[in-house]
Amino acid sequence: MTRHRPFHLAFPVHDLGAARDFYAGVLGCCEGRASDEWIDFDLYGNQITVHLVPGAAGDAAVKKVDGHGVPIPHFGVILTMPDWHVLRERIEAHPNLTVLNGDNVGPVTLFRAYPNGIDTFSIKTRERTDPNYRQQLLAHNDYNRRIFERVHAEALAGQGVTISLTNCYRQSDAGDPIVALKSYVLSP
Repeated sequence: MTRHRPFHLAFPVHDLGAARDFYAGVLGCCEGRASDEWIDFDLYGNQITVHLVPGAAGDAAVKKVDGHGVPIPHFGVILTMPDWHVLRERIEAHPNLTVLNGDNVGPVTLFRAYPNGIDTFSIKTRERTDPNYRQQLLAHNDYNRRIFERVHAEALAGQGVTISLTNCYRQSDAGDPIVALKSYVLSP
């Protein structure tokens, strides 16, 4: 059996603070060396380096893979199920994210992001059942759409991760969709 060889990948980002928040704060990557222009992270034993390049235009294309549009280039890490569960728990514990399909241990995690100050542990029930909370539900749907649009644009520009968006998973008792972001586990 061939031993796994760690890799190094460097790519541009528009905002080092946002990159640090995502890679260290959400994914739990340990930060290595850094400057005002770049940051090294340990991504599951691999070194990734984000470089501040405002307005950088990466080579972007979308190719069909199994009938789905996939941004090229993109990258990811193949995780064991125990590592995947740890990552999912990190997402579930993040104060601005909530997992919508918590009972699902399959390859798709649906999560929803919220602005600071929202109690993500009680919001799911309130959005689904409280008719007086409709305007906030619609505002949070818009917030998640804007996050998706930004992340998707960065992925298409070769500068980010791939996620998707759904408004078909769940709806409020009043019939409004509850928009969710989707991440996938890829297996070899």
